[in-house]
Amino acid sequence: MNIMKKTLSLLIVALGILLAAACENEPRQVVSYITTPEMTAKISEGLQGDYTGKLVVMMDDTTSYIMHNADGTWVRQMYVDSIPAFTYTVSALTKGGGAATTHVTLPNFPICWLARSVSNSELREALKNHPDASLELDYELHGEAYAPESHKGFLIAKSLPLELDVTLAGTKHKLALEFNNVLDLAITADEPDSWRIPYIQLNVSKVLLDGELLEAFDDAWTAAPSPTFLINLQGVKEGTTPPDETTVVVKK
Repeated sequence: MNIMKKTLSLLIVALGILLAAACENEPRQVVSYITTPEMTAKISEGLQGDYTGKLVVMMDDTTSYIMHNADGTWVRQMYVDSIPAFTYTVSALTKGGGAATTHVTLPNFPICWLARSVSNSELREALKNHPDASLELDYELHGEAYAPESHKGFLIAKSLPLELDVTLAGTKHKLALEFNNVLDLAITADEPDSWRIPYIQLNVSKVLLDGELLEAFDDAWTAAPSPTFLINLQGVKEGTTPPDETTVVVKK
């Protein structure tokens, strides 16, 4: 009996040591240099302002032709509309825990351009006469996960759905546009010139009517006969000097 008690005690002690070691190996929540309250306030202040540049929208619909070449490549017919000087605004919102969210607004966006891409004839007519609307995005500030002491980090984009009121056949409906966007911008705490949002890229992914999927869009990287609506915007912050060259990378 004594031997059994002694063995049991040893097992309990060994188990306690293993649990303690496991706890020590668990990743700890750390605040990176970029996301400290002081740096988020500084960077957010640097981001705020009006940016002006060229807005280009490329679009097609299900009737647009796709030409296949002999070498296996293909070309899609695309329509283009643009505004030479379009202004978007960045404002900063601070959340708890030292994280920062920058709010980006594209005011007076011409929703009527979307009419070319939708298949529903009634919706197409409703959008042709729809007033301009504001597109909204949130950008979150992140540090390097495995190097919290690093002075480098990222701005990660998140586009917000756009909700509109439309009237179809005399009945009012709720129209919602959802977007896909892959955009992250490298920033450095010691380089204020990197505290900018010099370009925005969005593409419509879904059109929903009263919460139900009406039409799915693609991103122009496929040969599928589905519509495309791509938004590209480059801007220079008011009061700053534009870089010699801005390279925009569209990710698949």
